[in-house]
Amino acid sequence: MPIKAFSDHATNSLESPDLDQQAKKMKRFSDKFPPVEQNVMVRVPKHDVDKGLGNARSILSIVMDVTSVDYVAPGISPKRDSAGEHKADSESKRRQVEVLEVADVRREYQLVKARIELIKHSPKHATTGSRLSPSELVAVLTNVGLYTTALTICRLFKLRYEPVFEGLTSTCATARDGDEHSLWKWLTHNNISDLNLDDKDPVSISWKLLEHLLMTTEEPGLTLFHKAVTRRLCQLEAFLPHWLMASYRQRNPAELLRVLLACGRVADAADLAKDYIWAVLGRGKEYFGLKECLTSAGPPIYLPVNTIDLLLLELKSAGKEDQFYQKLYVSLQELMDYYIDTVRRVSRDKVLAAGMK
Repeated sequence: MPIKAFSDHATNSLESPDLDQQAKKMKRFSDKFPPVEQNVMVRVPKHDVDKGLGNARSILSIVMDVTSVDYVAPGISPKRDSAGEHKADSESKRRQVEVLEVADVRREYQLVKARIELIKHSPKHATTGSRLSPSELVAVLTNVGLYTTALTICRLFKLRYEPVFEGLTSTCATARDGDEHSLWKWLTHNNISDLNLDDKDPVSISWKLLEHLLMTTEEPGLTLFHKAVTRRLCQLEAFLPHWLMASYRQRNPAELLRVLLACGRVADAADLAKDYIWAVLGRGKEYFGLKECLTSAGPPIYLPVNTIDLLLLELKSAGKEDQFYQKLYVSLQELMDYYIDTVRRVSRDKVLAAGMK
């Protein structure tokens, strides 16, 4: 039993020549009645204490030593079993060490910071905000309007950005119908001071925020987030900002044309297709990210002809009921015919130039 059993007489120095014999007896006693855990005192008979040499502290140190979890009986190897084989390390004795890098600490810090910001902005999440996983936290942050914080969590934990941009796009598209006070409330929590804006209209600032986040987050040459924003605006039947169209067609005009056609924006798709054809022919190629135009001395130029053919079919079908689409169909068809004639002429010139070499 783990109780103290040392007498006052044991605390004084007692002279006896058989301390080794007494220690062995104490070891046998501790082996027979081992304590539950290390450094817990055991009952030592008073007469055994009286026969020892030294004081209670010396005897206690012997008891603590022989009752250690690492104690091995005399004559037995601590690394081998009775057959002489090496013992396997016990899993319970191995210390599990978790190594954290600076990036791990930074992620956890930003996660806790985002949870605190969520609770301050929306007190109703005080009971659940601290238990949200990173993906769940991003969804809630997007829902309450903390878009910059949500993008930070997405970047640190390698989560998808598209839901955040879709949420911000929906907020911008419906900002005109919302309350001005509520607009300013979520705008002030999204670091709009970094935009250096002189505009006092919260609706315009919200669009500027979307533009800033989209341009700084999307890597050059990629259009994944541009596509998400464009599709969301088309679903809401909202207008497509000029800056969005200009950036998208500079990065990937063919994909933009397919997105507009798939979303039913045939009028916008027709205007884009005509500008695209003219860019391939050499007029305004810099607006479509083209380095060369269609010439006999230049490299081949890609134009999504199949997509334009589908667009012509849509315009022709819609033109039967609406004169507006009929005019778009005629103008695009005439330009497409001109492009095909140019391609044939350039191809003949290439063949002739190759034959003369």
